Amino acid sequence: MPRFSPIAKAGVLALVGALAFLLASHWAGVSADAIVGLAGAVVGATIAGAIQFVVSRGEQLDRYRLAAVEKRLNAHQEAFALWRKLISHVHRHNEIGKVVIECQEWWDRNCLYLEERARNAFRVAYMSALNHKDFVQDRTNPELVKKNFAGIVAAGDALAAAVALPSVGDLVSELKKEVGANDA
Repeated sequence: MPRFSPIAKAGVLALVGALAFLLASHWAGVSADAIVGLAGAVVGATIAGAIQFVVSRGEQLDRYRLAAVEKRLNAHQEAFALWRKLISHVHRHNEIGKVVIECQEWWDRNCLYLEERARNAFRVAYMSALNHKDFVQDRTNPELVKKNFAGIVAAGDALAAAVALPSVGDLVSELKKEVGANDA
């Protein structure tokens, strides 16, 4: 069975009510002006209700988006802090395993809050960090060591780029342009 929005339900209810009034008024001898006036009031109330519904839904979505943005920004900051810890421990062979486990546990709880590129780069970084000591100790493939370390380092740029905000100077310049355009 199809579901109807509250706006559609209100509109149908208003039309049924107007039709019922029209039939009743026809039998009771009510003037056409009164019927038109009532129909206008019903249509106006329906439109006002629809507008109120749309506005409240928009406000609700804005509140949700703001909360989600705050959570996502916080997740990127936490991931960046863990990445810094990962970088500082990558050559501490007896400690890197614990840091990688900390990163993986955090990732399991928070990865969906990260932007896709940052999410992938963070996972590559902690997985690469765990294997890095083996590649360094092997010494037969220095290009693999460089490529692996580049995968670790790349997460920092990906995390920072995901939450890049315009500078205050840029925002002020944009505001001045808008004010200048409105004055013209």
